[in-house]
Amino acid sequence: MYSIEGLIPKVPQPNRGYLPISEFKQIKFTDGKYLEEHENLSPLIMSMAIDRLVSYMITKDIDEVFSVSLKGARIADVNGLDGALYDAYNLCDSIRGLDIESINSACKLVTFNVWVKSFKNASKTVSYKDLIINSYTNFNIKVMVERTLKFFEEYGPVIANDYDFGKGYTRLVNHGLGDYLTVKSIVDLKILKSNPNKSHTLRVLLHYVMGKHSGKEIFKGVENICIFNPRLNILYIKPVNELEDDLIEIVEEDLLCYHDDIFI
Repeated sequence: MYSIEGLIPKVPQPNRGYLPISEFKQIKFTDGKYLEEHENLSPLIMSMAIDRLVSYMITKDIDEVFSVSLKGARIADVNGLDGALYDAYNLCDSIRGLDIESINSACKLVTFNVWVKSFKNASKTVSYKDLIINSYTNFNIKVMVERTLKFFEEYGPVIANDYDFGKGYTRLVNHGLGDYLTVKSIVDLKILKSNPNKSHTLRVLLHYVMGKHSGKEIFKGVENICIFNPRLNILYIKPVNELEDDLIEIVEEDLLCYHDDIFI
């Protein structure tokens, strides 16, 4: 059994992928802002912090947005990182918006996620106590969150985030969540220095097909699959009516195995 993320590297895609990024229309946004050099956080922590801050600014539900981080802090607390859960709740309390303290706290909070997703490696990763976020990194995170929120103002509103796929799971792919869903679009948020690759496009394609099989009303109005990259401030958008029937069949039959009639 796989998660959606776990399945993707196992799929032997064609050289350019089942859905090449060249088939997506690119829309470049301008905001007059330029990102600073000399970031001092890993791309993973940056990505998680930006995603969580976007979710928080949309929902204002701090406990739900950082639920994985709080779960990780609870695990860390009982496995030798004394005071982790107490500190995690204090970090949550300090998040109010996109000020310096809020951004720094979000970056520290997401370091707890590893305790949930990769427990064996958790003790080897950087601790929230040792995390220092320089001013360049803080500024860049703020700009990228603001770009994403602006994008959703124009192409939203967001009707669901961190959403599940209901009846769309199978015995092969039995867990995994989507990023953002608007009335008309499935949107993946990717913080990248270059164009998305074939793994990224396959992920959003899987989300679309699983949404079709989910039995959920929220997917019935989907007209586009999208990837938004706030680092480059570019939207990659593909109308679903342009997806070939053969491609959808490959995803349904060969990748997700719906032909076995094994919905769970």
